[in-house]
Amino acid sequence: MNAAIVFTIHGSIEEIERKVGGDLDRVSEFLIIKKYSEYSKRSGRVFVFSDDKHDCSHLLPENCVHIKLHNPIIYICIGWLVLLFYALKYNIRLVHLVGSPALPQAFMINRLTTSRVVLDYNYLWHKSYIHDTGKGVKTRLRKNAVVAVIVKHLEKFLVNNFVDHIMLGTVEARGMIKDRKKIMPIKKGIILKDFDPDNVRAHKIFKQIKTRTIVFTGRLVPMKDPLTLINAFKIVKRKINDVSLIICGDGELAEDCRKAGDENVHFLGFVDDIPSILKGADIYVQPSAYDPSPRSLLEAMAMGKPCIATRVGGVEYYLENCGILVEPGNPGMLAEKVLYLLENPNVAEELGKKAREKMLKEHDLEKNIVKELEIVLR
Repeated sequence: MNAAIVFTIHGSIEEIERKVGGDLDRVSEFLIIKKYSEYSKRSGRVFVFSDDKHDCSHLLPENCVHIKLHNPIIYICIGWLVLLFYALKYNIRLVHLVGSPALPQAFMINRLTTSRVVLDYNYLWHKSYIHDTGKGVKTRLRKNAVVAVIVKHLEKFLVNNFVDHIMLGTVEARGMIKDRKKIMPIKKGIILKDFDPDNVRAHKIFKQIKTRTIVFTGRLVPMKDPLTLINAFKIVKRKINDVSLIICGDGELAEDCRKAGDENVHFLGFVDDIPSILKGADIYVQPSAYDPSPRSLLEAMAMGKPCIATRVGGVEYYLENCGILVEPGNPGMLAEKVLYLLENPNVAEELGKKAREKMLKEHDLEKNIVKELEIVLR
């Protein structure tokens, strides 16, 4: 079977590798590629489309072919023609879109070829134009409410006409779908094999930190809003002394975050062994201003940690009945919930157990990809 994996715009393989510090085993897109590769190994190839400028074949399984489209303009304008060419020439049976910004690639594919199109729908494309927090002139010209409306109509048109199966990642995405029969009975997930709390040792940092700990792992960028978490932590410190905050990640707000922190805020930068950090955490916090499907939150849930997160994107979808939600950009409310869990360890423990159970039952990506292939290829 020949298949195609289509990455999103600005979701290049090079960029993903940079964001995770080279640890591609954490990245769901690469597990999808691996599973498709295993399925196609005997009689086919997997074509991986992205807007990379450089060939990334060395990062892919040997029966994969990297089709680099160089930049977003080429990706949007003629990327679908490139995919159509390959679909016809190599009789591609299945096209897997990694997120809705990959939708332009699907235009007419299932009408002009025998390919079936699967959408991994955990991200509302048009919402990125509303929630983007960049301040540069380029961002302001490219991302605004008018463009968001245009993209929303385009997104809905493509979803409802050129997608055959949908793996739903957020409740808000459901509202974009007219034919609910397209929604597969499986959910967005992550790679769970390394996130088993019974088989992970705590990071060496916890030999230095003897207090209870709050943890955040992710990019230090406006979208993730780490400054709100640091401000909330300051409020928590006024009432409880034996508590520390660990922040793992880097980004444009790194220096601002360090200036806002104090001696109890520990910045570790990129950490290779995220499970070891989560192992020692008492509470995990996801303070995002907007986040469609935060992998870091799902990893914390898989490690059985009580989670507090902002009510944005698909977060409510994941934390339903197993976590605490707060409004974005509200350090006071966030601090209140952190204090509640610190003062009620039994509640925190119960939430952590429910979070892990939910991940094992519904969000094991490896099992869900196998189910997906069974559904779309039957």
